[in-house]
Amino acid sequence: MNEKKLISTLAAIAFISLLIVVLPQTLKANDNPSLNKSRILQVTNQSILEQEIVSETESPISQQVLYAENEIVGVVTDLTLIEDMIASVSKEEYEDDFPDANLVLGEDVFISEEMLNFQYENIDQEIIDYIVDNDLLAIESNKVTFSNGAVIYVKDPADFEKAKEEYLLNFISEEEMEFIKVGEAVPYDPEEYSTTALSLEIVEKSTITKGYASKENIYKDQREITEFLSYGYGTEKEYYTVEAFDTVDGVASKAGISPQQLLTINPHIKSREQLIKEGDQLNVTFFDSPINVIVKRRNVKKEVVYAASAQFVEDPTLEEGKTVTIVNEETGSNRVAYEETYVNGQLKDGSFPIETTVLKEPVREVIKRGTMVMPKVGSGRFRLPVDNAILTCGWYCYRGHTAIDLQNAVNRYGSIRAADRGVVETASYHGINGYYVWINHNNGYRTYYGHMNTRPYVRPGQVVDRGEVIGQIGMSGLATGPHVHFMVTRNGALINPSTVVGY
Repeated sequence: MNEKKLISTLAAIAFISLLIVVLPQTLKANDNPSLNKSRILQVTNQSILEQEIVSETESPISQQVLYAENEIVGVVTDLTLIEDMIASVSKEEYEDDFPDANLVLGEDVFISEEMLNFQYENIDQEIIDYIVDNDLLAIESNKVTFSNGAVIYVKDPADFEKAKEEYLLNFISEEEMEFIKVGEAVPYDPEEYSTTALSLEIVEKSTITKGYASKENIYKDQREITEFLSYGYGTEKEYYTVEAFDTVDGVASKAGISPQQLLTINPHIKSREQLIKEGDQLNVTFFDSPINVIVKRRNVKKEVVYAASAQFVEDPTLEEGKTVTIVNEETGSNRVAYEETYVNGQLKDGSFPIETTVLKEPVREVIKRGTMVMPKVGSGRFRLPVDNAILTCGWYCYRGHTAIDLQNAVNRYGSIRAADRGVVETASYHGINGYYVWINHNNGYRTYYGHMNTRPYVRPGQVVDRGEVIGQIGMSGLATGPHVHFMVTRNGALINPSTVVGY
């Protein structure tokens, strides 16, 4: 085995078998906590960047190894180049937005001093490019950690507090917020119909500590933080194109969001009264926040109270079928206070009444109903003209059929009965409907019974009672089977008999 092949073999063995780590030293970049001086990580069998072995050393020598997210990036030849790069990037890219920033390697990036048996080629520039291209630099910032695990970095904690308050104004008013912030109950007029906040709670608590993040991951102002509180790490936005005569309230209503939310997510609109320009694109995306805001509200409403069903009083001096209203119905009203719970602006679990004040009692309608029987006057309550009735052809089951056809399911040639009291007006025969009877009920209604099997059992002028037999089911005239052709008129006009006999 020649010397070059021996060196390559030994190099492979060295990477796989894990190199001895002693006295870890880190790149001192303004005391970045991510450069852990005592941390010892096992070397993986291959680095991220290709780096050839130049030679094998007689004994282990100290070398600097760059790690990113527990993987070896490469062996650093000259640490000062990386230090110079950090200083240069800090000045060029961070100084304007973060003038006092302490730029260091990111939290998951560190350089460890390790004892290695090989000398590696110099790929410092590739390592520097990898650090820059993969955004492995970070600055000390304010780390906001929510109790649900969400994390963001903000430039100024004051901006976070302002953004949080701005976001909360989507769910309560500024006036309500002032009282709630100092722990006082929001005042309200118990006689006024309005909604008032009872309490406000952000379910996810937040803490602010120091942490390190790249500038792309740092929310630099209140507007950016409000956007995060509204939509989290990335929600696909929906937009609405303003049409002629659109208003802020109108667009909000179309989108199913509140006017306040429309203002929050479209900061160029300053008020609900502002005119919006036709053709403008407005964000109408509903909140998809990483935090949950619970608001309990007192909602006072005026509600209509309806009276019980009408009370009927029998009057033997009033003709049967007639009614007279002696007390008119009047609706009442209550003032009801409800407690409602809203989660992120959406009502949950309905409303629960907590206080009711009667404003006006309802008045029940009272109706006198006549019970005096008039033999020639119908009661207005109709029965079916046959027993065990089966409907074989309904109202307009074919063109011109202004009746209903009924059969007796038990006795095909059973009796035909008067649907209500009245006077027989006609009892005769017709070529199409055969033997038939007309009864005048003297209350605006007339009934007709056709296709009787034989001559009717009644004669004109005869008074008949409700249910009295007036003939026999048949198929005289033009009929394909025994049935009753039953018609009803009201004030001279044919009506659907099913509306009065309930079939």
